[in-house]
Amino acid sequence: MTLFILLVVTIILVSITYRLGKSFHIGLSIHLHLKRELKHVRKKMAFWKEHPAKQFEVLQPIYQRVSYTASHHANMQTVRIEKKVNDELNFLIKNKMTSFYASCLLAIKGIVVLIGLFFSLGSIISVYEEYQVTSFEIDTKPITQSVTGFGQAFNQWFTSIEWESESEVEATKEIALPKNAKGMDPQEKHYTIPEQIMNAKDLGKALAYHMNLQEEQFSIQYVGDTADFGKTIDEAWDWLERHEPYIFSMYEDANSQYTDYDYYIDYELAVEYEITRKQAQQVREKVNQIVRRIPDSWSDEQKVRYVNDYVVRHTAYNLKSKNSPYTPYCILMDREGVCDGYALTTLLLLEAAKVDVRYVVGKATGELHAWNMVKLSGNWYHLDSTWNDPVPNRPDEVQDDYLLVSDATLREDHTWDSDKYPITNKTDFK
Repeated sequence: MTLFILLVVTIILVSITYRLGKSFHIGLSIHLHLKRELKHVRKKMAFWKEHPAKQFEVLQPIYQRVSYTASHHANMQTVRIEKKVNDELNFLIKNKMTSFYASCLLAIKGIVVLIGLFFSLGSIISVYEEYQVTSFEIDTKPITQSVTGFGQAFNQWFTSIEWESESEVEATKEIALPKNAKGMDPQEKHYTIPEQIMNAKDLGKALAYHMNLQEEQFSIQYVGDTADFGKTIDEAWDWLERHEPYIFSMYEDANSQYTDYDYYIDYELAVEYEITRKQAQQVREKVNQIVRRIPDSWSDEQKVRYVNDYVVRHTAYNLKSKNSPYTPYCILMDREGVCDGYALTTLLLLEAAKVDVRYVVGKATGELHAWNMVKLSGNWYHLDSTWNDPVPNRPDEVQDDYLLVSDATLREDHTWDSDKYPITNKTDFK
């Protein structure tokens, strides 16, 4: 009986130590690989400090390379590997304290594995010694096979777990709307160039006009104060980010030069975009198609709830997608993406539905994040469609924990520069 108990304890200890050792090995490999990769992008991350979407773009190739390498060498489900990489990456980029914490956590896991090995070895020795003193004629081969058999059974069980892939989104049921309701006429944005571009705001409007048309090369004539045009350019791009976040987010890179003719300046740009002109048109068409289904008699509250439900039901959170997950194109066409895509899609849909809406950039639980604010009955509220979408993806489930909430409620796990955005109602929307 004593031998049997020792054998069971040994099997449990060996199995637990094996799991811990495997997890530690994968975690250490991911940690070291990420640290090597991040050394090469520190300057880029610092440059895009105030632009979360661009930081995401810098980090995405690192995330994909490390995830692929880890998945290739580890006998573990891809979704689990990607989560480990994502969590470790967030620890390393947040600040020095969290990076140090990640290293300490790995060290602790390594110590635990060593302790597990020590006790496992001691337990194996105890089994052997008990076998030596017992009067039973027990063959050691079956015991060895028992341990090995358990390890094999454990491996088969572990690797056979079916983890739901967030990229696999089945067609979902359309949201029920009142019968015989006249659909809305989507509100279209029209951009024009000011007759004379004399300040940063005018220059921002001109940028919005050309970039909305997905023009890759264009020139703007500036006739305002030419004394510090470099500062004017910065202010114009700041205006574009604040007032036209979708257009601002859709550009990937821009090279520019300007020629000062004393009385005016020619500002020439070459712009690369996240999506093609055809894809941008598809986004506009899809937005209008969705909004036309909204009855024109609906209140702004009903429109907001409809848009939140639509985005959540038709989207799976997924950083690793074939198109840029930060764009409404990926959300509306591929039905997957990340917080930027969720928030920008919600922005476009509510703008088209004639609801006053804002795009917000901040942090959630310490990580870069984006969401929206909406205005109902004269009061502002937060709407985080990303956090209303359950993970792993459940297409028929929509949460409302972050639907029309106040500053006080959202501050429990979100942070943002309150000076840049409206102050909400004191309480959540009832």
